[in-house]
Amino acid sequence: MNKRIAILLPYKEDYNKNNAGSASLWVKDFFENSKLKKITTIYGINTKKKSLSKNFVNLNNKFPLFTFKKNIFYAKLFLKNIHKQTKIIEIHNRPEIFHFINKQNSNYKLILVFHNNPLLIRGSKKIKDRKNILNKCSNVIFVSKWVQKKFFEGLDSKKSKKCFVIYPAIKRLDKLPKKENIITFIGKLNKSKGYDLAGVAVVNILNKYKNWKAIFAGNEEREKYNFSHKNLKIYRWLSHDQILKLLKKSSICLVPSVWEEPFGRISMEASIYGNAVILSNKGGLSETSKYHIKLKNLDVNNIFKEINNLILDKKKLLKLQKKSFFESRIFIEKSAKIFDEIKLKNIKD
Repeated sequence: MNKRIAILLPYKEDYNKNNAGSASLWVKDFFENSKLKKITTIYGINTKKKSLSKNFVNLNNKFPLFTFKKNIFYAKLFLKNIHKQTKIIEIHNRPEIFHFINKQNSNYKLILVFHNNPLLIRGSKKIKDRKNILNKCSNVIFVSKWVQKKFFEGLDSKKSKKCFVIYPAIKRLDKLPKKENIITFIGKLNKSKGYDLAGVAVVNILNKYKNWKAIFAGNEEREKYNFSHKNLKIYRWLSHDQILKLLKKSSICLVPSVWEEPFGRISMEASIYGNAVILSNKGGLSETSKYHIKLKNLDVNNIFKEINNLILDKKKLLKLQKKSFFESRIFIEKSAKIFDEIKLKNIKD
């Protein structure tokens, strides 16, 4: 009986620890905690020697130079390489590939996972495309309720038994780690992430509190900022492992995004690792942690004020850190179990 599961990552993802994006990290985390890993194969691109996990097939990323339909070329390459006993195909963030594969072979059980706003992705922008997804997909997975809400905009029905919200997640630590006087900002160092606001606010905080430090990590070559302080360290890139090590020791994490975040992985990770998270009310950010400080106004003064309040009120800071750590609703064992159950049902059908 056909029962293999094939997972297809977006071709722009790089399945290694140095360059992994949100979809790659999702797949790695869920695969490692799945009871179905023995029948699962991951397909994607890896430009390094070592992949994030086992059971990975590297699809050559040498696309024709003038190919405009890269998703279709990539999908064809994927279909040529999948196991002949494949029953379930799990497609990440590429509805255009879903439509193509469904036309090629409608016998597969297709699961589509949305990591971003469906209204901004080719293949799900139009109402007719999303209706087709609901009709033809075995299941549609969203990384947040906000992403799900966007998918159903313009549709008559706002719910479907095929659809599930499954949050990205990581493993819990055994105990609350020892915290240092460190403020973190992790993400692209640009205006859409609120980096321009956070940078000014944090430098002002460091001028006021000599015993505090700040670490920024991210990349963005299109925008240049000159935030400078002896207690501020800016990394243009850190691996995911390095980011998690940083979040273990940091006390406060800033996520003042201006754009509509589909979920906000850093906010989730920072909260689970016992940080006091200060975030904006954009997209699905508020779903990432039950306990956080929501910025009333997205400006330098308000960011400064919220950091300042936490530093002055140590009891409040510790209380928020403990609540974030001990009362988190999101952890990978729970999320992976839910996804496994969905796949098992598809295997049995």
